[in-house]
Amino acid sequence: MALEALDEPGVIEGWGVTFAMTEDGKRVRCHVGGDALEDIEHSDNPGEAERLRIFQRNRPTFEHLAAKLYDAGHEPRVASKHLPRPQV
Repeated sequence: MALEALDEPGVIEGWGVTFAMTEDGKRVRCHVGGDALEDIEHSDNPGEAERLRIFQRNRPTFEHLAAKLYDAGHEPRVASKHLPRPQV
């Protein structure tokens, strides 16, 4: 069974944002690192409020990546290296 999104706000934790998803009714703690928050919108050293806004604007991407990591047997901790790269 795959992780499913929950309609709960993300919470600042360290430099990143923690959020929850669910699998068969079990809550799964997920995290987006500050590096991913900065890189996804090419932002430099955003404050807490801006990190939450970046997370919210890009939440579907972060949820998708967290679910892929979890399905592959990894911790659902999204880092910059997990972000899709533009084709050149």
